[in-house]
Amino acid sequence: MNQPERGLLLLRVSLAITFVLFAIQKLKNPGQGTAEIQLLFPFLSQELSSLTNFASSVFEIAVAIALITGKYVRIAGLLGGLFIITIVASNIYWQGTNVSADMYRDIGLIGASLALCLFPTPRQ
Repeated sequence: MNQPERGLLLLRVSLAITFVLFAIQKLKNPGQGTAEIQLLFPFLSQELSSLTNFASSVFEIAVAIALITGKYVRIAGLLGGLFIITIVASNIYWQGTNVSADMYRDIGLIGASLALCLFPTPRQ
């Protein structure tokens, strides 16, 4: 494995860990995740927010698995990036442009996720 391949592996694994940690937090504290979803999407009912919390956790785990295994990396990077863009855009729309540390983190995650779309698929 050459140096660029090691760098991409590090990027994939670190993003996967981040997505898994997001999912674990939502699954361990479903009330908190549901409340955060209601802040981002206030038009959703409590039940739909709870379902969205669970579904987003499953999605984050699926993205992480794809990144770790090296399968469908470009698609996982694109979907992961678009997922975070949706969260940031909703936050800006409903909460205003008050920039927080979470938004700084999310912008970095968007860039890292979308960058995976630009690189060749890892060798198997």
